[in-house]
Amino acid sequence: MKIGKQTKINLESNKILKEIYQEKGIQFCEIRMPECMWNWGLGFAHLHKRIWYLKQPELLSDFNQTVLSCTMCHQRIEGNKKLTEEVFKRLRNNG
Repeated sequence: MKIGKQTKINLESNKILKEIYQEKGIQFCEIRMPECMWNWGLGFAHLHKRIWYLKQPELLSDFNQTVLSCTMCHQRIEGNKKLTEEVFKRLRNNG
């Protein structure tokens, strides 16, 4: 199966982010909402939707553009721009 250009960019960004988070010792969900799953289904939640990064793919792997999140917390902020901005302001001082 052929991998597309954007998929390659996403995979490389995730590889870089894993190294950054490992170096910083971040191993658990940073958002920690009431239903937080702590360390289950961890992934990177971005400040913006992925389409926003198309013209700036290097920002996909920028620490300040991401937080480590469990599936539950990621779903909670995903469709709520205001909540996403609040989380990023609290955790990365941006948003």
